[in-house]
Amino acid sequence: MNINWYPGHMAKSTRLIRERLNEIDAVIELCDARIPQASRNPVLEELVNQRSEVVHILWLNKADLADSDVTHAWETYYAERGIAVHSGSSLDETDRRRLIRIINEKLKNKVNQIQSRGIKKRDMRLMMIGIPNCGKSTLINALAGRKAAAVEDRPGVTRGVQWIRTNIGFDLLDMPGVLWPRLGSRHNQIALAGTGAIQDRILDLETVAYEVFCLLLEKYPMALSERYKLPSIDSVARDPYELWQMAAQKRGCVRSGGKPDEHRFAGLLLDEFRAGIIGKISLEHPDDPDVLTAEATKG
Repeated sequence: MNINWYPGHMAKSTRLIRERLNEIDAVIELCDARIPQASRNPVLEELVNQRSEVVHILWLNKADLADSDVTHAWETYYAERGIAVHSGSSLDETDRRRLIRIINEKLKNKVNQIQSRGIKKRDMRLMMIGIPNCGKSTLINALAGRKAAAVEDRPGVTRGVQWIRTNIGFDLLDMPGVLWPRLGSRHNQIALAGTGAIQDRILDLETVAYEVFCLLLEKYPMALSERYKLPSIDSVARDPYELWQMAAQKRGCVRSGGKPDEHRFAGLLLDEFRAGIIGKISLEHPDDPDVLTAEATKG
């Protein structure tokens, strides 16, 4: 099962981002802290990098759902590559205030340049970009202090482009979440599908959920064992599919005759993973050998 999702409105949105970059002072790029590599759109990254005069801040969102030690490793990874990177949660007021301070600090030189030309002080114009379901609309609404952008727990909701005024000195340009034409490696595909960046209705959820289960078995066996009441897990000695079926039965996902209801368990597992119920989990670490391979296959 090869996973790709690039409907026509995403291609249009990418063109709009390119056209409107000359209107803005800064780009706030949101990615998912659980999958910082897989959730960075290489097309958007390239567009932003072409505009050196535009301040670029990478915000690792949903950090409250991620492994904090791994998130810190990603911050170091990106900082070493010259990217202004910070992490937090759109839902956390303290994190949002910190982000506002960071944006103001990064824009200080640009504000001084504008004022030195005799231009009356104006609000800074920020473009908010990211993949679908990365928490962008939630952040925009919180910064605006009102429900200005549609928020739903499914990808592909924001379709239009709109300017949103705030009372904190920013005008926010809300851009739809966009993926890219070819998602690349299997790791990228499962990371994006598993975290909810792709509409579930186009996926084979049982396959996606099972592959996420196998990733958790590899990276967070204790959290998986505790949540689904599994015996002590030895990923080498135990068959992952056997553990998958056992976990389904432990959670009461059973069909008539006592067989595991794998479809029902797939939905339950993905819901619990996405909500952070299994634990604070990161599916990528900058030291993972498959991360650089996956990065090279993007595009």
